[in-house]
Parts: sequence; structure tokens; C-alpha cells
Amino acid sequence: MLSSCAPDAKPLEEKAVPSKKVTAVAKAAKKKTASSKNTASSSDIINHRDVDIYLLADLIHKEINKVKKANGLPLLKKDKVLKNAATDQNNYQIRIGDISHTQKTSKKENVGDRVSYYGGGFQAMSENVMYEGFIIRSSGNKKEIIAPSYAAQAKKMVRSWMNSPSHRKNIMNPKYDRVGTAAGYHGELHAVFATQVFGKKF
Repeated sequence: MLSSCAPDAKPLEEKAVPSKKVTAVAKAAKKKTASSKNTASSSDIINHRDVDIYLLADLIHKEINKVKKANGLPLLKKDKVLKNAATDQNNYQIRIGDISHTQKTSKKENVGDRVSYYGGGFQAMSENVMYEGFIIRSSGNKKEIIAPSYAAQAKKMVRSWMNSPSHRKNIMNPKYDRVGTAAGYHGELHAVFATQVFGKKF
């Protein structure tokens, strides 16, 4: 997992050591992502062949706000600009098969650039990213993907962020009042990627 912080609209990276790394072989594998708009519910077990990434992103947002409320902090409002910035970076990470706060794409190199690209208007921002692989059981030539429910996956990812000091700092920062959340699935890695961009408007 990695975390970056961009105070006062001057993007700076604040990195935590990733808890999981993607192997070179996995990076080179053919990549497949989910972009479903199905009608799954939070209690449903995730179907790795048809992941409802919009539901998962919404549940992650709700879990973050549960943490904020439990700690007496203002809830984070959804923001379209931050959502677009988060989605852009999440899709980029899925394309490369690894977590990153930077891109080689012009005008999208860091979180501040991406927020500006999609409309800007923020005096401070930071970004949390991570991926979480599903359990894989193999027997001979057969492979079984063991996935949790959408609710359990969202809780697990937020718990992982909260257990990392730099990620927790971004989540608990009282100056942030808006957030954009994105989720996606990498079919070859059998992993869920998630990105949150936090911000405070001018």
C-alpha cells in the first residue's frame, strides 16, 4: 500500500511500504478489468467474473465515513472532480498491474495534476491507494477464486488503510471535507484496486 499527501495544493508524496507486491510475471500478464453496472447488494459474495465496482466504491466511502463519525469528525461529501481523479489513477494502476501515485501521462503525473485536470478548485488534497488480492485455491489444473462479500471487502480495505499511519493520517485529517472514491478489478491478478482522493476546496 502507498499513500501520498498534497497539502496546500502542492502535491507531496508520503509513502508507506506496500504490504503486497505484484510479481514481474503478473505485471506482464494479459490484463482484464471489470466495469460492471449490475445490481449486486452489499451482502452478496463478489463474483470475480462480474465485479460491481460502483457498489464497492460506494461501500468504501461509507466505511470511511463510519470511521470519521466514530472519531467525532465531519463526514466526507462525495465530489465529482475528486471522483474523476481517483478513477483515472485507479484505472491507470489496473493497466500497469501495480500501485502507484504517479503516471507518465502528460498533465496527470501526480494527484495535484489530476485534480487540476478534472477541474481543480482545491487548496489541499491527498491520495490513498491499495490493492487486495482474493484467495486462490489450486488443485491440479483447477483454480478456485475465494472472494468475500462486498461489505466485507470494503471493511477489510478500510481497515488496512487505518492500520497504516500515513493512510490513517489522510483519512483522519479534519481539514478534508470531500472525497472521491474509485474501485476496480484486475482479472489476471484476481485483485481489487481502490483509490481515494481527499480534498478541501478554496
